Amino acid sequence: MIIIGNGGSVTSFRALNHAFKDEHNKNVEIITTVDPDYLRQVEKTVRPENTVVMPISKSGSTTGV
Repeated sequence: MIIIGNGGSVTSFRALNHAFKDEHNKNVEIITTVDPDYLRQVEKTVRPENTVVMPISKSGSTTGV
């Protein structure tokens, strides 16, 4: 699972993911940057057919997400 977001949106997800870490065995990558080199690096580590990408925005208007 790839989570894309900033600030409070990601903080909330991190808290929930940590709280339920013993309840799942999913690999979670949290992306808080639009750096193309980092995004390419993440892209190389996942299999698209087994990956869910979830953008998160509390305000609904975060341009980068």
